Amino acid sequence: MNEIATIKQLPIITEKIKEIGENLSTRLENLNLDNLICNEETKKEIKDLRTTLGKEFKEYESQRKEIKNKIMQPYDEFNKIYEEEIKNKYQEADEILKNKTNEVESEIKHNTEVKIKEFFEEYKKSKSIIQDNYLEFHELNMKVDLSCLTKSGELVKKVKDEIKQKVDQVEKDLDSISTMQYSNEILVEYLKTKNLSESIKEVNDRHTALDAMKRIEESAKETVELEQQAIEKVDEVLQAPTEEIIDGQMSIDDFGETEQVNEEIYEMTFTVKGTLTKLKELKGYLIKEGFINE
Repeated sequence: MNEIATIKQLPIITEKIKEIGENLSTRLENLNLDNLICNEETKKEIKDLRTTLGKEFKEYESQRKEIKNKIMQPYDEFNKIYEEEIKNKYQEADEILKNKTNEVESEIKHNTEVKIKEFFEEYKKSKSIIQDNYLEFHELNMKVDLSCLTKSGELVKKVKDEIKQKVDQVEKDLDSISTMQYSNEILVEYLKTKNLSESIKEVNDRHTALDAMKRIEESAKETVELEQQAIEKVDEVLQAPTEEIIDGQMSIDDFGETEQVNEEIYEMTFTVKGTLTKLKELKGYLIKEGFINE
């Protein structure tokens, strides 16, 4: 391969840097900075020394940056020409070749997917229990690439076996669902996820919740019926006759309105069921009407 450039000479700056560095080390050792005593009398002298050293360092930093710019300038010019004349041309050529191979590979991949779909549809038709909308190709999550075909352009055995395995599993699941309680509901859930255990759990949980709601409703209905029976029982007691009429005797209607009638008192015991509020209301009514003592 041809050389793109030859470096004839590097900047001669190393020896000068070392010389300055050695002089600086000697100078700092003579200053004995670690053992300097700082107090009110020496504070200004130490601050002045720090300022002097800082100024020297800034000057050297300025020189370093200037040297760097001078060193980088020829490299930047070289790099610009390199990219225009070599790098960009190689990259453009690579992009053209990549696009050409991608077009061919895309067509092969498309044809491969068509063959896989055809095999899938054909095998699915052999399973009478699987209707067309029960299993779609995309649900197989098949990886389609050039490795799916043999050199002769046929599907490799591994791909066929994978399709058969997934279709057979759906057939097995559908057959199991047909024997289950709530089979129609489980089927609806299964067709969404193709996960039998999750579908069964979803339907069972739903019916468990519905049964619980039904029991609550029945309990509430029973409570209402008991309350109604209690009310009817009270009404029956209140409407019962307070005098026993015996054949051949006079009834209360045979006396004038001004005559005092001595009514016989009867005692009745019964059980009342109802809410606490209803029972309190009933007790209050019976006390008010004189049926019971408080």
